[in-house]
Amino acid sequence: MTETSENKEKIKDDEIDLLEVFRKIWAGRKTIYKTVAVFFVIALIIVFTSPKEYKSEITLVVETSSSGSSISGLLQQFGGLAGINLNKTEKEALVPDLYPEVIKSTPFLLEIMKQKVVESKYDSTITVEQYLDKHTRSSIASVIMGYTIGLPGKIIGWIRGKQNTSINTPLPMLSADSASNLSFEPIKITKEQSEIIEVLANCINTEQDFKKSNKFLISIEMQDPLVVAQVTSYVVKNLTKYIIEYRTKKAKTDLTFVSARTAEAEAKYLEAQQALAAYKDRNKNVILSSVLTEEEQLQSEFNLAFDVYSALAKQLEQSKIKVQEVTPVFNVMEPAQVPLTKNKPKTSLTLIVMLFIGVFAGIGIILGKSGYKKLIKKV
Repeated sequence: MTETSENKEKIKDDEIDLLEVFRKIWAGRKTIYKTVAVFFVIALIIVFTSPKEYKSEITLVVETSSSGSSISGLLQQFGGLAGINLNKTEKEALVPDLYPEVIKSTPFLLEIMKQKVVESKYDSTITVEQYLDKHTRSSIASVIMGYTIGLPGKIIGWIRGKQNTSINTPLPMLSADSASNLSFEPIKITKEQSEIIEVLANCINTEQDFKKSNKFLISIEMQDPLVVAQVTSYVVKNLTKYIIEYRTKKAKTDLTFVSARTAEAEAKYLEAQQALAAYKDRNKNVILSSVLTEEEQLQSEFNLAFDVYSALAKQLEQSKIKVQEVTPVFNVMEPAQVPLTKNKPKTSLTLIVMLFIGVFAGIGIILGKSGYKKLIKKV
């Protein structure tokens, strides 16, 4: 037999095998119907037992430029403050790419958990922590996963008992009041709080496009439409507050320091001015060398006090402008809205996916039975 005829025979055998597969599938179509029906029922159970989740989102446009503002440009155009460079560019420590890390940090989430929200179902005012702990329910799928794959972890947790845990976070909430308010002590939270923090973190999603449009999207999914809108607003409000405090902290610290030194220099300048004026009044017509020498000394002290005060006054004005320049601007393109329709579960998508799984499961059962029968015959 030639090579060409052998190839034709193989192709013929392959065609026969493929037709045989389709024939077996068609013969066992009742099995496919049954598996599709089973998965359809499973899909209905998932859809009707899964809690409804609503989505609210806010789109922010973040100012990311750290260069000098139009204020310093205008001042320099008209002479500015002599000897002071207001357009000095500094490298930012908290870049926009770190904003998601700030939102997911433990102190930030603890602050959100303390906020009060109004629940739409019972029209009651509770904290976010109470809402997530007592007023939400898990889907049947998550319950099944928790008591199958997650069962070993639950058993270990039960054995260890409810113990307090300490979490040390690298992103503590900052205060603009003073540097002494910054604490590096570990944050002590309970096991229940740790679980709620994890749930809250999973509710928050962020998307960023700072390279093209400086947009930062924050979206949150929860089971109450009114609560999710309020929590979204809290997250944005706390994030902007955190960033503004972080960006302006050093500038405000410098401003406080320069203000204190300027007040001291002004007091010394006024004191030197009064001392010089009083000395001149007492010695108007005196031309003694000793008197002139003392007057020159007082004049020198006055000039020095004036120079120091003048320099610090200019530095004070620069510090005030610097605080304004480093304060970031956030524009809300899409404010948080109370969602009117649920975001999850997606009924149509769930049904379609489960029907496809049912079809492939039925085909797998049919082909598996056929392969098993052939194996038994060979044995």
